Amino acid sequence: MPLTRTLNKVGNSLKVTIPSQFAEYLDLIEGSKVSIALKNNKIVFAPVTAGRQTNTETGEAQTAMEGCGND
Repeated sequence: MPLTRTLNKVGNSLKVTIPSQFAEYLDLIEGSKVSIALKNNKIVFAPVTAGRQTNTETGEAQTAMEGCGND
């Protein structure tokens, strides 16, 4: 169920909100950790669970983030 969201500026970064229905379905609460990756020109978010690595397999996100601040 694709939804459209608007990016908002926070400091030097951009943020997007996750619909509450998605958060509830994935048991996400404030402070939950998620991984973020670039795959095939798409941003992919996934909950971090025990035993799950947050590094992308392709290294694509790391390459894209080189030279960026930690915002």
